[in-house]
Amino acid sequence: MADPRRSPIGMLDAAVTRVSRWFGYLAAALIVYVLCHILVEVTLRNVFSTSTFVLDEYVGYALAGIIFLSLAATHQAGHHIRVRLVSNTVQGRGKDAAELIANIAALVVCIMLFVSLYGIFDRNLRFGITSAGMSRTPLWIPQIAVVVGIAWYCVRLATNALVCVEALVLGPNREREPA
Repeated sequence: MADPRRSPIGMLDAAVTRVSRWFGYLAAALIVYVLCHILVEVTLRNVFSTSTFVLDEYVGYALAGIIFLSLAATHQAGHHIRVRLVSNTVQGRGKDAAELIANIAALVVCIMLFVSLYGIFDRNLRFGITSAGMSRTPLWIPQIAVVVGIAWYCVRLATNALVCVEALVLGPNREREPA
């Protein structure tokens, strides 16, 4: 039997995992940015009696980026909250089938979310809508991370579904790739 890691789906899964990891690193970099911006703001207010005047706005944008860019990496690492009532009671193909159903259900919800978020992003880009704050930031700029993050999470879920289908086809004697 062929090694699933060498199958096209296994190679796709490995590639998606690598890209997801890089999006996770980008989310971590945004956390560092938030920390630095807060430190600069505290220093400016306490030492120089002034402010950047955009802390809450930009940290909010970064938080949205952190959440959406890290979705695929945290899912792959198994750090999302999951209810395993079904998957813990079944073994083998039943477990793969339960995972397939869960991934497809999540994918459907995420596609609907992507369509909605992309519509907002597109409207803000076409009409040049800016933030109401002092910075007048074009809203499509921080929304890029949200749209890209949810789109990549859809790719992660679709890949997981394909891995489950492959597992159902290959059966219980296949070698699983470590997570």
